[in-house]
Amino acid sequence: MDADRRDPPGPRLPGSVCYPAYALFLAIVLTLCDGLAHVRQDVLFYTDPGRFSLLAGQPTAEVFAGFVGVAAFCTGAGWALFRHADPPGVPRAATATAIFVGCYFASGLLRDAPMVLYAAFMAIWLAQLLTYPSTDVRRVVALSVLFGVLGPIVEGWRSSTGSSRTTTRTRTTSRCG
Repeated sequence: MDADRRDPPGPRLPGSVCYPAYALFLAIVLTLCDGLAHVRQDVLFYTDPGRFSLLAGQPTAEVFAGFVGVAAFCTGAGWALFRHADPPGVPRAATATAIFVGCYFASGLLRDAPMVLYAAFMAIWLAQLLTYPSTDVRRVVALSVLFGVLGPIVEGWRSSTGSSRTTTRTRTTSRCG
């Protein structure tokens, strides 16, 4: 492990266990975030939410299956780029997951302020880069761009199949006078 890496001490899982377990965990987190954040915050709705539903308004099994594929791809890409690095400790992985969940919920809360959301996401991303200075920045940027492109592709595909739709708020203005 690099001397200047500031990964907090704590238990570590071997990479062969860490990545598949994290992929499954990430699929569960994504499914919960989708239902509890985006569906409940009226960011999107499902056209047939009753199928295999555990969370109100969401076909949970179908969504989970999709997120298993996304999470497997994402953790596989991460493993391919960082396979020679030490796997992150549990505290670092937990912190990254908490930041991700916070960003997911913020994306629903701030959907009417996309530039504020973008600025916040960039600030968080840069702060994470500065927190771990020994991490190979080129690989982090490559993985970040991959995820930044993959997210809209997956959302676009889901919308194009008709399984989900984004919602738009109608704004009303009144004139006082």
